[in-house]
Amino acid sequence: MYIMFCKEYETLFLKCMKQNIPNHNKCKNEFDLWYICYKKNVLNILY
Repeated sequence: MYIMFCKEYETLFLKCMKQNIPNHNKCKNEFDLWYICYKKNVLNILY
């Protein structure tokens, strides 16, 4: 479930990173979205 749900956030984040080398802090929003999604879903599965 996590993989499908968070994958698009991950993709957006990686795309942002590529476009903003070396200024990665522009991608903080994308990272936060992905990380929150990841944390919520993976931790729910693990615990």
